[in-house]
Amino acid sequence: MLQTLAIVVAGFGLTLVAAALAGRWWLRRLVTRPVPAAALAGGGPGDCVGCPQTALMAAKGGGSAGKGAAAGKGATAGEAGGADGGTGEGSGGRRGPSRRAFLRGALGVSALGAVGGFGTATLAYLWPDVRGGFGAVLEVDDEEAILEEIDANDGRFEYPPGRALFVRYDPDDDPEGQYAEITDGGQARVLALYQVCVHLGCAVPWCSTSQWWECPCHGSQYNRWGEWMSGPAARGLDRFRVEVADDGTLVLDTSEIITGPSRAAQTLEQPPDGPHCT
Repeated sequence: MLQTLAIVVAGFGLTLVAAALAGRWWLRRLVTRPVPAAALAGGGPGDCVGCPQTALMAAKGGGSAGKGAAAGKGATAGEAGGADGGTGEGSGGRRGPSRRAFLRGALGVSALGAVGGFGTATLAYLWPDVRGGFGAVLEVDDEEAILEEIDANDGRFEYPPGRALFVRYDPDDDPEGQYAEITDGGQARVLALYQVCVHLGCAVPWCSTSQWWECPCHGSQYNRWGEWMSGPAARGLDRFRVEVADDGTLVLDTSEIITGPSRAAQTLEQPPDGPHCT
């Protein structure tokens, strides 16, 4: 959550920086653009559209001074025009962007920044965190401690970080080794199920009376090992691979979801212990 928030804040921060730089560039272009020759020639304010106010005042003062000099020294209009031609060299040069163009560009930059920040945050949220949590290989706890949790929680232990459901596994109840591959060759005494119903993806709760997994959405039912018993689900619950480390720690591999057994696979002969919850 904090990682996603940091990415969003960074995205909007970059947007503000881009908008500030664009505004600074527009203002510099506006201030340094050349003054049209009409202003330098001493014309009225109406003769120069878009001239800065300071330029109009300077041009007006310059025109009065020019007239005085012409009266005193007999300067010709051609000489004054030559002076105007020298100072108005850039009158036809490039002008800065209009306010409308600047606002349109700033709005576009802001929109791109917002979309980029949102997209980056979405990817960060959806991308599996391989450092821990679902999608990674997790060291859960000592196997004996997990078995105690299973017994203390009426036959199952739910592990939210790995989206896993732990139940007891006894290889004697699996003589053909149906689940030996995902239980460390039958050495692990824990079976790890994926908590999602294979029908339409609802979370599957535990029914304490029947000792089955029973989906409240559409009535699919699975025995303790997650094998299909009834309902619209096409197979048993999907599952994860577990291993027991040398120090007795149970290691859960959530990087791969193992497809659940078919409807015909009912290795654990477990009738319901009591009334169903669905």
